[in-house]
Order: sequence, then C-alpha cells, then structure tokens
Amino acid sequence: MFACEVVLGYLLQVFAAALILFVGVLVAQLAKDLLMGALRGVGSKNVEMYGKLTYALVLAFSIMAVLNQLRIADELVEILFMGIVFALS
Repeated sequence: MFACEVVLGYLLQVFAAALILFVGVLVAQLAKDLLMGALRGVGSKNVEMYGKLTYALVLAFSIMAVLNQLRIADELVEILFMGIVFALS
C-alpha cells in the first residue's frame, strides 16, 4: 500500500513536470516570435540569433523548473537560479 502511494505521488509530480515543460516550450516559442517580429519591425540585424537566444533562455528556465518539480538536484537548481538572478540584477 505504501509503495502504491509513493508511486502515484511521484506520477503526479511527473505529470506536473510535463505540463510545466509543455507550457515552457509554448512560452519560449511565443517569446521568440514576438522578439523576432519586433526586431524585424525596427530593421535590426541578427534577428535569428536573438530569437534563438531568447528561446534557449526561456527553455532553460523551464527545464530548471521541471528539475525542481521532480526533486532532481534541488540544491543545484536553486543555486543556478539564484546565480542567474544575481547576475541579471
């Protein structure tokens, strides 16, 4: 009975992680498209590079959220997130 509860509990975490990743991919694509459209509108160079960079950064945050949800390398993910926030501030 205990093993069944543990497995079902973890399956819920896996489902939530898959949902987080799915939404992250959608948001990453939306951010990429919006940024590329705005940059093309002002005639900027290297539009594709900025679009790919935006997509990768949003996806990286999504993957960190997935790892945190699955309780994989909790401390490492938190340290990476704090380091990124500190670097951006």
